[in-house]
Amino acid sequence: GTATASPDQALIRLTVSTQSPNASEAAALNGSVAANVISELRRVLGGTADIRTVAFSLTPELGSAAAPGGFGATNTIQAVVRDVSLMGAALQLSLIHI
Repeated sequence: GTATASPDQALIRLTVSTQSPNASEAAALNGSVAANVISELRRVLGGTADIRTVAFSLTPELGSAAAPGGFGATNTIQAVVRDVSLMGAALQLSLIHI
């Protein structure tokens, strides 16, 4: 037999990446931008979406004598979308700078 069904939920992940000369500034900037992304996801997806941070990293970036390195911060946000008709609006967030 064959079974068919329409999807009833979707999973998306958005990554926020920031750079700064020092570690604490990179982490703070990344946290601020990630909070804005989460806020926008909640606005677009409503109260039924499960939105959370699933990964964070802070890494030194190599530089040179002429251009010393700084730090890069990366935050991965995951959303379980229970209304798949909202996926287009949610994915548009990945195309803009918040």
